[in-house]
Amino acid sequence: MAKDFKLHAAFYPNTESCIDLKLLTRKPGRIGIGNSLSGALSHDREDHFLFIENGSGNDRKTGNQRNPHIYMGRYINVNRKSDGTIYPTFNRPHFTPDFTFKHFCLAAAEELLMITEL
Repeated sequence: MAKDFKLHAAFYPNTESCIDLKLLTRKPGRIGIGNSLSGALSHDREDHFLFIENGSGNDRKTGNQRNPHIYMGRYINVNRKSDGTIYPTFNRPHFTPDFTFKHFCLAAAEELLMITEL
């Protein structure tokens, strides 16, 4: 990889230990393994976080998304098939004289390496 090339989309993994997490969800019970919720997470006081799920009181007619994104990056996305396998897709970049196809390939490779460590 080119040492002078910087990755534009940065992620900073962080693990909070010994915290209280309260979930305000639209349905009662625990979230199933492999399921996800859309919403907002706030750090409302020391060692306490609050998650509020998106949506109104009305049931929405939203079907399951076919091959949903499990990672959305600047250069690549990662999707999950219904059988559980994951695969990357490339985003369509805007090329300029300063950002060529070569730069895009290097950036996508950097992003792929970064998400394998998450």
